[in-house]
Amino acid sequence: MDHALVLKDVSHDKAFWFNNGVTVRNIYELAREIHVIDQDQFSYHCNKDHDDFASWIGGVLGDVELAERLRKIKNKKKYAETIEHRIKYHERLATVAIIEKRVFVDTFEWIISSGIIKKIAVLILILIALSLIYVQYTAMQQITDLNARIASIDQKSSCYNQYYDQKINSLEKNTPPTDLECLKNYTLPIYDDLERRPAIISSNDIVVLPDRVIIKVDNASWATFTNSSSMLPVINHNTHSIEIKPQSIDVINIGDVVSYHESNDIIVHRVMSKGTDDLGPFLIMKGDNNPVVDAVKVRFNQVQGVVIAFIY
Repeated sequence: MDHALVLKDVSHDKAFWFNNGVTVRNIYELAREIHVIDQDQFSYHCNKDHDDFASWIGGVLGDVELAERLRKIKNKKKYAETIEHRIKYHERLATVAIIEKRVFVDTFEWIISSGIIKKIAVLILILIALSLIYVQYTAMQQITDLNARIASIDQKSSCYNQYYDQKINSLEKNTPPTDLECLKNYTLPIYDDLERRPAIISSNDIVVLPDRVIIKVDNASWATFTNSSSMLPVINHNTHSIEIKPQSIDVINIGDVVSYHESNDIIVHRVMSKGTDDLGPFLIMKGDNNPVVDAVKVRFNQVQGVVIAFIY
């Protein structure tokens, strides 16, 4: 691929036309205009049925790899940022290509016009040029490996999203979920510490009668949930639960689902880890359906309760 060519202007007849009348002739202008347009204009050109931007980048600019990556993205900000990262990639390799070309041209001219001493210098320049080629090759290998890892993560994320969407649909429609072919390649996230977590309620504390179930537990309370997707598929807005008030942070274990106060809200997420800093013990929380952990360290005085049972 000619990296410099991807960055150059195309002719007027090959320019990209936005539906608002704006035209762009290079990838820089395209990224800048995508930042500027609103979501409706973006969705006009990029939606589940077609992607005009990717078609132009692959068919006119010649960057088929970027075009294929963009077809999987429907978020406007991420779309523009992906193009900008690719621009920096092309700029780096275009610069390396210019340096290599200059080195070889200079080397050839020196060989024609120089004496023995200059020829020795030429050999040194050739070694430098070969070193540059090696560095470029190594960088390309690293970039290729990184792109492969990114593609693998995207595929894994897509598979998990399909899995959880299917779980939600099966819960809402009360139908059994179907097997996903992609799950054969991945293992769903699990928490190793769940196997070692002590039981909060023993079987002796649960009495099942024909007309009711009795759970013998102190400091219990009934809880309902708002319509949030952060703990899907475990919790939805129709879920109820029984909580207990823990006596200390020590009895809260990794894997427990805990409700805690944050500003004026009550958050219900799972304990991912525990730690201690200058302010004392804390919990690191995460919604099962969230990609990252919560941004705050949760202290014991924020904890409202530990969920001991879900009622669906």
